[in-house]
Amino acid sequence: MKQTNSYKQKLFFYLSMTIFLLLIISCGGSSKLGNSNVPVDIYVGGSSGGDYINDRVAVYWKNGEMIPLDTKPSKVTSIVIAGNDIYMGGYYIDTSVIFIEGDVGVERAGYWKNDKWIGLSNAKYGSSVRAIFVSGDDVYAGGYINRAGIKIAGYWKNGKWIGLSNAKYDSSVETIFVSGDDVYVGGYVAKSSGQIPGYWKNGEWIGLNSAKFGSTVLTIFVSGNDVYADGYIWANYSEIPGYWKNGEWVVLPYLSERKFASVRSIFVSGNDVYAGGYSRDNSGTSIACYWKNGEIIPLLSVPKWSHVNSIFVSGKDVYAGGESRDSEGSEIVGYWKNGEWVKLDSRGDYPYVTSIVVVPRAVAQ
Repeated sequence: MKQTNSYKQKLFFYLSMTIFLLLIISCGGSSKLGNSNVPVDIYVGGSSGGDYINDRVAVYWKNGEMIPLDTKPSKVTSIVIAGNDIYMGGYYIDTSVIFIEGDVGVERAGYWKNDKWIGLSNAKYGSSVRAIFVSGDDVYAGGYINRAGIKIAGYWKNGKWIGLSNAKYDSSVETIFVSGDDVYVGGYVAKSSGQIPGYWKNGEWIGLNSAKFGSTVLTIFVSGNDVYADGYIWANYSEIPGYWKNGEWVVLPYLSERKFASVRSIFVSGNDVYAGGYSRDNSGTSIACYWKNGEIIPLLSVPKWSHVNSIFVSGKDVYAGGESRDSEGSEIVGYWKNGEWVKLDSRGDYPYVTSIVVVPRAVAQ
């Protein structure tokens, strides 16, 4: 923002903005990367909350300043910069809906454009935008509509719903990437045998290898003729980290013998493949990390619970957005720039970061 979300459009927009057309937006120790020394704007999407998880409201941060988007329970799942406009996909909770089962509130899909909410669906049982992508004048928002308790995968193109699945089990879109005339939409389709990861290319489903306990695609990134899809596979009660390149599963190493790790975001820069996520240490603590060309790089010199949810590369700089815990055990949000933690202001006990995007700063005329 899981970027995005997912999490993908990043390369297309990064190159475009470099030529002043368009750019998009999802290890302890010192970094060897160095800084690009090019002025940039850093956008981070997510939520900042109250005393409970459902109290969280959608926010984004621009260069460290937190900007609330709503007063209702809501969340930014992905963020895109297109020209002078900011697009943020997500949802808000409609608490006016009370079902017979006693559930209060359903998700309402939509996105914010320059802080203004644009609703996409009033489906009775809820809907959500999980990823957003802008290509030229077209706005793509991927997610799902809940029909009678079953999630139906699809996306909205300029506000028009395009369904992708009619299965009797859940399905969802978690990431979207447009390359030329091709629309790649990643996520999962559930079956009686488990949850199948994959993506739709121009509406045609391409299933990827999975495991007994299910898996999903969280981010798609297209680079040239190569399609990268990151996510996780469940096997033997453990998450196996890795990604698919043109349909072939690439396993990534663990941080410890606990062998439990997950990839949440992927970014390709030139010949380098970056994957962000976490891996458990020998004590079982989840440690934020990223993998560069298969090498795992932890992001904390003092182990404590932390995750990377979105990764973005700008020039020589690697940005990894996520959360950690302070000395009192409270969750804090921010990002790592070349391994150095940058804390962001937030409210409540359950703030969350879903996506990070870095764009060249516009030069004042």
